Amino acid sequence: MGKQQLKKYFSQLSKEDLEDQIIELYTTSKEVKKYYDFLLNPDIRKIIDEWKARISKEYFPVYGKRIKARRSIGQKAIRELSFLGVPPDIIADIRLYAIEIAILFTIEQNRTNVAFFKSFETQFKNALDYMHKNGILSDFKSRCRQIVARVNDAQWSNRRNFELLYARYQLKHKQ
Repeated sequence: MGKQQLKKYFSQLSKEDLEDQIIELYTTSKEVKKYYDFLLNPDIRKIIDEWKARISKEYFPVYGKRIKARRSIGQKAIRELSFLGVPPDIIADIRLYAIEIAILFTIEQNRTNVAFFKSFETQFKNALDYMHKNGILSDFKSRCRQIVARVNDAQWSNRRNFELLYARYQLKHKQ
């Protein structure tokens, strides 16, 4: 169904019927509930803190739970924040935070998983793409440099790729 059909359908409903449908969606769909809860009470700081805590717990679980280290949790955060319509600088912050936590994890756990490193290289590239596209790369310049330096300090096997990626975006940004 397209937007035109949906608009036509909605125009045929009374205000009360439309309200009933939205309330039904609100009670049956987690996504719709989350969207309206955020729309009516946009506590951005709270949602950022919740996602940062979830990302941190993936790598540094509390109370002796098992380490999962799933990159997908950071991706899930990005999808949800995009869905809610939060500003690009907040999404960029979460993107970089997930990378920073992963670097800290590899240092503390002495991990050397090449596939893990490569996945975060891709995530770093995607973050740079996103920030460049939204014109906010200069706002995160120091954090990006810090990520490159930390990857270097952590001796990731693909550390040179991080340097090259960042240098390439620095050149793009200057143009």
